[in-house]
Amino acid sequence: MNTRSRISCLGLLACGLLSLASHAQPARPELRLGVVLAASGGASSIGLPERSAVALAEEKLGKADLPFTVKFVSYDDASDPTKSTNAVRRLVEEDKVHLVICCTTTPSSLAVLETLTTTRTPSITLAAAASSVEPADQRKYVFKASATDRMMIERLLDEVMHRKAKKVASIFADDSYGESGLNALKALAPGAGVELGPVERVARTDTNFTPQALRIRQSNPDVVYVHTYTPASYLVQEALRRVGYTGLVIQSQGSASAAFLSLGNAALDGTLVIVAPVVVQSQLPANTPGRAALNEFVQAYEGKYGAGKADNYSAMGWDAAHVAVLAFKSVLEQKKTDLADLGATREALREAMESMKGQVSTSGLVGFSPTDHVGVDRKVALPMSEIRGGRFVLATH
Repeated sequence: MNTRSRISCLGLLACGLLSLASHAQPARPELRLGVVLAASGGASSIGLPERSAVALAEEKLGKADLPFTVKFVSYDDASDPTKSTNAVRRLVEEDKVHLVICCTTTPSSLAVLETLTTTRTPSITLAAAASSVEPADQRKYVFKASATDRMMIERLLDEVMHRKAKKVASIFADDSYGESGLNALKALAPGAGVELGPVERVARTDTNFTPQALRIRQSNPDVVYVHTYTPASYLVQEALRRVGYTGLVIQSQGSASAAFLSLGNAALDGTLVIVAPVVVQSQLPANTPGRAALNEFVQAYEGKYGAGKADNYSAMGWDAAHVAVLAFKSVLEQKKTDLADLGATREALREAMESMKGQVSTSGLVGFSPTDHVGVDRKVALPMSEIRGGRFVLATH
């Protein structure tokens, strides 16, 4: 056999081996996740930890022993609902993603609803407003694996009734987050036997809250509830104390951050704050649902980004990525879907999420249904804390 023939045979042998290898190790299916979060702009203090958690999930999933690969395609919407809509449309139409994680804010999450619905693309929102996912029959393609503002209001009323308080004055953000929370309070307070005192609205960028604080103090409420974001939430409370209100203040989850504590230090002692489990992780009872998953997240996140960095927003980003992965795993196990059909795969993912039960997350156990696209229990997902000595302390009663 001449040299050329030997080379030709070796080449054919190599091709044959490669062919056999490709048959022995078929390409794994790919889950494509689109991500649109506020990494810049007014909501970046929320969006950045969400994005960091998604990046960590991408890193961990890339090393995991899965029967499929996960590809993330991410865009920054700069806290702008118009940019959110454009980014989601690009993900759905050009990047051909199977599922979208979007968005950081309520206005953006509401803005993208039409695109998600008309293209039948499942989504997991990180926005707080219940209106992003309710009613479920009108938000068929949107899910949420963390608590809503309506649940925050229910948690507030749990505490008010426990303390046998009667009159609640309130301060809400002058945006869709505040509007949704205020609507929930108006709807739920009568059934809890709670009288609503003055309701004040404040803009995110306001710095002078003395007029609102004076009106609230003059109404002599038992409790003041503050439903906005840091730093406004702290400035509101500071104004209440300055004008002489000495009663109980309960802050929404918008204040469940190290930034809020750093603004007030010991001056905030005695304030109640509705938090996420991650905020009081080390204080939770050993039998808390999802405690092991929460511990794993905190260890991974703080191992990468630094001690004390894990917060509510990063936990939501982490959970959203893992719920999507669990849904795709379920689709593969059922072996009913042609994965080459993008529309069919999207619909199968939606159905898999809607039938998901008892999956662990940092907020407890996640479970959806056709009438409930919010997967968590409020008392597990929203512990009540009290600020003592510049830290969030789990309130137990």
